[in-house]
Amino acid sequence: MQDATANHPTGKGGRQTVLAILGMHRSGTSLAAIAAQRLGAATGKDLLPGDEFNPDGYGEDVNVVRLHNSLLTAFGRPWNTLRGTFPLPADWIESAESERVRGELESYLRAEFSRVGGAVWALKDPRLSILVPLWSRLAHDLDFDFVPVLCIRSPDAVARSIEKRDGMPPGLGRLLWLQYNAAVVAETGDIIAAVLDYDGWFADPDANLAHLVRAAGLATSDSDRAAIASELVRPDYRHYEPSRAEGLCGRWQELFENWASAQRLPEALRDEVRSFKLHLDAFEPWLEALTQDNYTNRMMDALQRERDQLSEAADRNYRAYMDVDAQWTTAKMELERLERERDEVLAAAERNYQAYKDADAQFHAARAELVRLEQERDAVVEVANKHYQAYTDIDSQWRAAKEVISRLERELSETLETANRQYQVHSDTIKRLERELSETVAAANRNYQAYKEIDGYYNAMLRRFDRLPFSLFMPPDARAPASDADDSQSEPRGPAAKKPAEADTLE
Repeated sequence: MQDATANHPTGKGGRQTVLAILGMHRSGTSLAAIAAQRLGAATGKDLLPGDEFNPDGYGEDVNVVRLHNSLLTAFGRPWNTLRGTFPLPADWIESAESERVRGELESYLRAEFSRVGGAVWALKDPRLSILVPLWSRLAHDLDFDFVPVLCIRSPDAVARSIEKRDGMPPGLGRLLWLQYNAAVVAETGDIIAAVLDYDGWFADPDANLAHLVRAAGLATSDSDRAAIASELVRPDYRHYEPSRAEGLCGRWQELFENWASAQRLPEALRDEVRSFKLHLDAFEPWLEALTQDNYTNRMMDALQRERDQLSEAADRNYRAYMDVDAQWTTAKMELERLERERDEVLAAAERNYQAYKDADAQFHAARAELVRLEQERDAVVEVANKHYQAYTDIDSQWRAAKEVISRLERELSETLETANRQYQVHSDTIKRLERELSETVAAANRNYQAYKEIDGYYNAMLRRFDRLPFSLFMPPDARAPASDADDSQSEPRGPAAKKPAEADTLE
């Protein structure tokens, strides 16, 4: 049983939603209730267990069924008797017994709504089909959304199934089928949220699940519905193949199947139900008188009262059994939890022991590795000490060399400074000498130019003198004979003879 208390849709405007699964006994109401539970709807804590007729359980709330049975018994209408096929008394909803049952249901529903925390609460009981007015008042008083879903099945299949399980004659089973379905159409026809055909579960289960999801406002995926369908719907659950009934039941069967196919209430079905109730109401006084005057029926009533007393005692014993069963289930669950915890602890201990063994092996390996590393460390330290001693010697040499280098750098700096000063002095001297040389060369050039002018003038004078006889410059007594005069003209004499042909310019 799923105890859904959160993460489920609620009714309109955030109100509580009660998904009421209606329908005649053996019409697939249990299958619809279990499907709603699998889809996420919450249910009561105490559900009727399964048996050979419903292996997966009935999905019926024990407390609600008990109150419904007590109400029907008070009106003389136990569902599985001849009088159970009669309509309820006209004023049944105003009776003191109805008020008592309604008060108990209110208290129970308040506790359930608080427990499930606003989740859609699914309720399945075929007796709901004829007790809808009671639940309409409960919905008004407690302000919850009453969402009815109707389950239908072939009347012949229902009658045969009830005969096998409860020993009810098929004729009474068909009459009860008419009575339950007529009450549903009359009281809730306009508000039925979905109609689920029993045979549809085996032909197209996803369609029924989709109708159920839509009616309840639940949220599921296609894959979730497929998984639920494969889990719940099995061919061996259907013991009677669908068949078409005759007469009135046959007409109603066709109309209900049309309702399930179109998900819309046929008007013809309303007319059929109105006609049926008129005929049933007309025969009720006769049937009541017949059952009251008949000795056998009086005996049956006495036996019924005795059975009701035994049923109440059985209910009390069953509730006690359910309490014990719940405690046993809780204890069993606790024992299973403790066994799981024990197994988990043992498994954890085994894992921890294995981890300890692995860690111990790693510890010994690490210890051997540590010894090896310590030996290597000692060798490295020894080499490092030697290297450090060498380093110390080299460092001392380096410091001495550094001092020599510093001294040489200072001397070099002083030498460079002296050389720079001497260079500056020599540079100034060279520049002075260059200036003096330049001035001397300029003066020499000027003197040379004057010399060239004087020399030119002198040569000109010589050329002029050369054209005169040389004897004119000689004293008379030094003049040579005339014969020598010719010879004297062949070679020049005096300063002109010594003059070079050309003169170079002084640089």
